[in-house]
Amino acid sequence: MKSKILILLVVLAGANFTYSQANRSRYIGYKYSDVIALPNGVKVVGVWDIGDPDRSPVYEIASVEKGKKDMLWLTVTTEDSTGLLNGWKVLDVLSFPVSAKGDVIFFYPAGSPNSCMRSGKVIPYAAGVGRIVRNQSVFRPSKLWVPDLATKKFKPVSVSAIKCE
Repeated sequence: MKSKILILLVVLAGANFTYSQANRSRYIGYKYSDVIALPNGVKVVGVWDIGDPDRSPVYEIASVEKGKKDMLWLTVTTEDSTGLLNGWKVLDVLSFPVSAKGDVIFFYPAGSPNSCMRSGKVIPYAAGVGRIVRNQSVFRPSKLWVPDLATKKFKPVSVSAIKCE
């Protein structure tokens, strides 16, 4: 019986991984210029700069939604031939089904009064999904990532011993 349950879990996990990878890859490389309503039906909810906004290129994390999916996009500015900013390009995507369990997507920009920490050290540009525990004034992440600008991907971070306020 245990082996049947294990096989079922592996099959379900594999199917879920395949779906999320296919859903992610369809937006990677997507270029856009309007930051509110995109032609592909995606709605931009919020955008936060990563690093120095006065240096080119500018990297950002965009919180977006489409249908029953909430996403975080790692984006970079694009320029025209004269060097003027003309839009953004999606480098990586984190995709989450809309949760009825009270989970929320979050991002802590550098310099924010709120942050995620491990052993007293701030985790810069932490992004993820989790729950707000109002009576303790804390945020409990269930999944956490940071943008890795060297690889231009979101890098997963263990939530073990993480404290977010």
